[in-house]
Amino acid sequence: MKNIINIIKCFIFLGAGFLLLFVPYNKIQSAFPKAPAPIVVKVIGVIVLICGIVIALMYSGM
Repeated sequence: MKNIINIIKCFIFLGAGFLLLFVPYNKIQSAFPKAPAPIVVKVIGVIVLICGIVIALMYSGM
């Protein structure tokens, strides 16, 4: 059960990171009108993506 939860966490973080990083800012702002500046959204995307990579590496045992 713990492995399934780690896999789900990995997919959530990687997916959210890719979306924040690669979706155009105007689409993010239309979904979230109070979104911060574009550079802040992209930096948050990078941080979330790194978290997903760390979770994936921890799951793989590296």
